[in-house]
Amino acid sequence: MSFLADVKQELYKIKEENICCRKSELYAILLFSKFFYKTTPSFKAKDSDMADLFSFLTSDSFYEYLKKEKEENKEVFTIKGQFEKRKLFAEFGYNENFINLGINEYIFEQPCCISAFLRGVFLVCANISDPSKEYNIVMKVYHKRLASDLFSVISKIGPYKIKPKMIEKRGYYIISITESSSVEDFLIKIGATNSSMEVMQQQMIKCERNHINRMNNFDTANIKKSAKASADQLNAIKKIKEKNAFDNLKDNLKFVAELRTENPDLSLEALSNLSGIKKANLHYRLSRLIEISKKL
Repeated sequence: MSFLADVKQELYKIKEENICCRKSELYAILLFSKFFYKTTPSFKAKDSDMADLFSFLTSDSFYEYLKKEKEENKEVFTIKGQFEKRKLFAEFGYNENFINLGINEYIFEQPCCISAFLRGVFLVCANISDPSKEYNIVMKVYHKRLASDLFSVISKIGPYKIKPKMIEKRGYYIISITESSSVEDFLIKIGATNSSMEVMQQQMIKCERNHINRMNNFDTANIKKSAKASADQLNAIKKIKEKNAFDNLKDNLKFVAELRTENPDLSLEALSNLSGIKKANLHYRLSRLIEISKKL
């Protein structure tokens, strides 16, 4: 499978418990598939995974507005009638006679709703490059204001500093995220933590390979092991910060967390030499950070 397929498979497995998050993810899928702008609103699922997700997201209350049909072996969800159209549109702040070509951010009741919304956007209109070749997420949007609003939502994601770019191309608006750290953070934000770790690992491998070219004294097996360990540690630290648990750490763990964050490419031995902390103690503290993150 492609890396894009791997990311989507990871996202399809997420079943939101909060109704507000399910609504936000459904909103993104409808909005970016042009559902609200069709004379007879409908959504065609590209595959069975998307069909299953859509059915799950509409299972609370929205199913009563839609009917499910088969078209070219794909499941199509179509509005039942004018009454249902008015009701469904009103749920997302739209008037059937006047569609605001932007994002109604009042839909997001909690910060977690933004993560769910961006997950829906990714599933509908995004592509991502194989991180072994380049770091790039591309979202193709059909209207300028909608693209501008999405650009704004992504730019404001906390606690990250994601730096998207936007250009117009062949009648569409392309929002791209190209820095490796921004790609990693975006994937974590939408719930694709395993995919984010793969990006981190590939980045570590690239850095180490460049070092090998200069020094010519490392082998690939050790590089992957070191890169994976560092990626696991960085991912744990990011999660702790995202869950606002960083300030609760003991000072010695905070110091080690900042040391690893500032030196993502260094081996454990190099970190030990830099900090003056024994290698065994350093390993123990980094392992504790991973244990803490798993409990959050």
